[in-house]
Amino acid sequence: MGHYLDQLQRGLLLLRGRAALATSLLVFLAAGILKPLLDAAAGDYLPPFVTFYPAVVVISLISGRRLGFIAVAAAVVISWYFWIPPYHSFKVLALGPLLGIVTFAIFGALLSVIAGVTRVLLEEHAAYAAERTRMARESVHRIKNLIAVVHAISTKVARQTDGMPEYNAKFFSRLAALGVAQDVLIRTEWEDVHLNEIIETSLAPFRPNPALDVDPGPDVMVPARYVSGVSVALYELATNAMKYGALLARLGSVTLTWRASADSGTLIWREVAGGPKQTPTDIPGFGTTLIQNALGHATGTRVRYEVTDTGVIAEFEWPLQMAPT
Repeated sequence: MGHYLDQLQRGLLLLRGRAALATSLLVFLAAGILKPLLDAAAGDYLPPFVTFYPAVVVISLISGRRLGFIAVAAAVVISWYFWIPPYHSFKVLALGPLLGIVTFAIFGALLSVIAGVTRVLLEEHAAYAAERTRMARESVHRIKNLIAVVHAISTKVARQTDGMPEYNAKFFSRLAALGVAQDVLIRTEWEDVHLNEIIETSLAPFRPNPALDVDPGPDVMVPARYVSGVSVALYELATNAMKYGALLARLGSVTLTWRASADSGTLIWREVAGGPKQTPTDIPGFGTTLIQNALGHATGTRVRYEVTDTGVIAEFEWPLQMAPT
């Protein structure tokens, strides 16, 4: 049963715009055609709700309660003119038929509201499920990256130390920096943050590194809605560079800088490969998606991300909010 309900939900939510309008019109026409056929089979005039109640429910599920109300109004007019005596007239000679059509209109409107709210709930459920799936994928991706970074840090520290005491001190200091970076990565839409703070915390696990050069720009605030995206993108870029990019090769280099204009701030990551080209196994993949969606495609934002034989360039631009003075 659950499988069929899921199929029904997906089918309903696929119908949007003109497709939903056309389907609703066909459903209404089918109800109008089916009504006289049922009358002929029964040998008498059946109440209009026999076919129009189900039509209103289906239309409201497909197109929402607004179109459901229109369907109810149209059904009332058609029923009044064709199926309430005197036929082909909008006059009513008896109180009974008038009460019947009023009752039909009231219950039809209630059904439209219920079905319309049901569609909204289905849309919200589908959006929640999609977001949950996206977050699960992002969590798995981050865990894989985290393991790779820990391994890279361990290998790099081992090459730079002569004994276990020194190794432990350096390794655990790097792990502490990695923990701070994770705190920033999970911060989302809480408060505006200085861009310099995002950079320092997101890149802490990868510094100090002579191949990673941060060229400070003006003091710029990153709006809360972009904090998490920018942090994740920086961490993703640095992780990629450490696994198979400029921070892996001794001759590679990464330059990070930012600038501000009258109405926007721009963060620029330039990575120059210093050895043989290394092709990551997950590019294009979810990591690329995280970088490209860092600013959520919001109005006034721009993300440029290019991977070439010679390196990587990434630019993030958002509406400027200068730090208060």
